[in-house]
Amino acid sequence: MKILNLGHYKKKYNFLKKEIGDLTVLDVGCGDCELANYIKKENYSGWDTNEIFVKKAIKKGLKVENKDVRNSNFPKVDCIVFSEVLHHLQPDYKKIIKKAIDNSKKVIIIEPVSHVASSKNIILSFMGKAFNYNGQKDSVVIPIEKEELIKLGKEFNSKIIKTEGRLLLMVFENGRKRI
Repeated sequence: MKILNLGHYKKKYNFLKKEIGDLTVLDVGCGDCELANYIKKENYSGWDTNEIFVKKAIKKGLKVENKDVRNSNFPKVDCIVFSEVLHHLQPDYKKIIKKAIDNSKKVIIIEPVSHVASSKNIILSFMGKAFNYNGQKDSVVIPIEKEELIKLGKEFNSKIIKTEGRLLLMVFENGRKRI
């Protein structure tokens, strides 16, 4: 994934680190749990539907569960992170985001506004498809249109909406006190 983010990888995680601070976090679609390297490990938990990722994370001593956000209730955490995962949750992503905002102090969404797999460059397209495949037959690689994401941000009163390279970053706060 570092290769596919074309230099924005570190900026993305530094943005997350700054926004999260000392909050407790649920990393939805946590994958390789890279976020855990940027925040306090005791504040980190993750969900993923890929058993391989989950087993590797558990071996690292991380609190990660094999859960699908589409049919799970959110735990009591301060912050819920959706990093490059919304496009895998179509068509349910709006309902999931609303539920996340209602159940946490802060929600952070980082989503590609253009996907490397759909690049016109044959090499980038091949790499995007190869590195994005997570071993699951229902993996969706279709990006959500930038305009649709901005509309989502406005609909749920995003505090921050900004672009970093091919990524759109949004932060939602619901004003709840720390859980």
